[in-house]
Amino acid sequence: MKFYKALLTLSGAGMISSCVPLSQITHPAQGRVIEKREYGVCLDSDNDGLADACMDIIGTTARNNQCYFYDYIELGDTLKYRTTNDEPVLLSADLYRNVVLDSVNSRSVKDLKRIYEINVIRNALEQEKAR
Repeated sequence: MKFYKALLTLSGAGMISSCVPLSQITHPAQGRVIEKREYGVCLDSDNDGLADACMDIIGTTARNNQCYFYDYIELGDTLKYRTTNDEPVLLSADLYRNVVLDSVNSRSVKDLKRIYEINVIRNALEQEKAR
């Protein structure tokens, strides 16, 4: 039992240390969505049609405005975001983030939040989504 407690403690410490401070997430970047998955998207940043990065975006919570982005994103959209200077290819906009999402097709977080709220209403009325 002591071994498992130590293992859980060490793994938890590793997860906490992987969160990058917001002050270090300043490098601007962008990519075109080439695949949308259940928990994120794959991005092409050099226009060759191949994945250059994958970004985890949880669509079930408003933490970090993620659900607004995930609900809106479709294939072919351009995501603008900020990341660290080393430009990682495994990106996370979740709790242990190394990326901050800024816009989708030049739509800001404020715009996406409004669209998300409209879509919640339309979904309840079984109407088509706003885009």
